Amino acid sequence: MKSLSFDHRIIRRILPHRFSMLLLDRIEIYIPDKRAIVGIKHIGQNELLAQGYLPFHPLFPPTLVIEALAQTCGFMMNLEYLANRGFQVWSLRREKQRDIPPVPHSVLAESRMRHYSLTQLGQTLSLQANIILQRNEVYVFKTRALVDDREITVGDIMLAYPEYTARWNRASVAPANLREALHDVG
Repeated sequence: MKSLSFDHRIIRRILPHRFSMLLLDRIEIYIPDKRAIVGIKHIGQNELLAQGYLPFHPLFPPTLVIEALAQTCGFMMNLEYLANRGFQVWSLRREKQRDIPPVPHSVLAESRMRHYSLTQLGQTLSLQANIILQRNEVYVFKTRALVDDREITVGDIMLAYPEYTARWNRASVAPANLREALHDVG
């Protein structure tokens, strides 16, 4: 299969994040056969989340670089989830939002990251990830973030579909009361 790319409209249909925590602008390359993805995050001069990080020297916080990498991994994980259930991922561009089956929300289970440099405002992050291990509903990714072909952050991210999201997905309706849902899990 050839590589695919997706814009922000499809990203919003696959990921649950919204402004200001949606940190993925577009998917430049997704290669299903290699289980690899490259996402893009443009860090604007008016980036809301970077304004208060360091006074008089706004930077994009390293924790948000990890979150952007995790969202890139989550996007690929959700595409794999859909593909494993018979959905034609290549047809996403033509499908209407109501035609896409519901996807459970993934959670960041663990990350081991190393930061080599800070990201300045006005730069563009290239967010690269490969699935290196999958066991049931748990995925492990090898990730790296680059700016101008220079590594900023490198490491591993583990994402999982928790049991309670799978139950909500089967019912297609989340419980009205979170306390009630957590009580059912315990």
